[in-house]
Amino acid sequence: MTRKSLWNRLGRLTSALVVIASFVGLSAPYLADLWIVFDVFSNLRLHFIGLFAAGCIGVLAGRYGFAVLAAGAVLTPLVIGLLPLFENRPAVMIEPGEGEQQFKVVSFNTHFSNSDIEAVEAYLQAEEPDIVILVEVGREKDNLLQRLAEDYPYREDCIRVAYCHIVMLSRRAFAEGGKRTNWDGPPMTWIRFGDDLGNLTVVGTHLSRIPRIERQFQQIRHLAEETLRLGDPVLVAGDFNATEWSLMLNAFQEFSGLWRMTDLPTWPTWLFGLPQIGIDHIFISNGIRPLGFPQSGADAGSDHLPVSAVFSIPAG
Repeated sequence: MTRKSLWNRLGRLTSALVVIASFVGLSAPYLADLWIVFDVFSNLRLHFIGLFAAGCIGVLAGRYGFAVLAAGAVLTPLVIGLLPLFENRPAVMIEPGEGEQQFKVVSFNTHFSNSDIEAVEAYLQAEEPDIVILVEVGREKDNLLQRLAEDYPYREDCIRVAYCHIVMLSRRAFAEGGKRTNWDGPPMTWIRFGDDLGNLTVVGTHLSRIPRIERQFQQIRHLAEETLRLGDPVLVAGDFNATEWSLMLNAFQEFSGLWRMTDLPTWPTWLFGLPQIGIDHIFISNGIRPLGFPQSGADAGSDHLPVSAVFSIPAG
């Protein structure tokens, strides 16, 4: 066997193994109904598609298969990370209707180790949201909250409660608010506005992540039940640690009757600033109308990108 022939075989064999492995990764989520842990693979669907395509081309390329696979391994995360730049979708396309109030929401996992509070403050000042949901906020960000207090004088939080660390800020006064931490659902805070904002309820939450998948699915079900109890109109936002293709999010939509607005990658930003999977989401109920497309924001020191969206709701 010549060296060229050997490299042809090795290139095709390696490419075939990548095809098989990526096909298994694409197929595994369909078994999540049998065991929810398989749902983990759904979060990497785009990556498996890219590697599957590279593997197929590599099989045909023979000895150049290694180069094709290397290109696929680089281009796949590069393209995924650049998706927010490719999709030039307007944040606002239509105006609120007669008798409707417009409002803007930002949801941001600020990350506990993020000490760049100036970047977080600058982002919020640039976006000027009416309602802010901040996740992974502890005592280390007290200074940030003090600096934001002038623009956001109304606040509900659970930062002094273990395993919660969620803050909700508002420019508008809300009628009531609360928190749930020691229960079967995820940590959450909520606020409810009065007639001036259509009696809107906003929920901020943060779900468990790998490897606590079964716990995460339990939280999803209880969060949906709590959302139904709170009643429409309701907006739920936060870090769900699950992508749009996951059984987790599809189950939440089915159980709660809400619609997911978000789909762009938001985590992790440490891969050269190119987030790979979308796990930060905004859901809305009947009675809330999106006025444009959700946006992922600039890097503000966290391993997540913030997400924002503009809505309207009948007032009075």
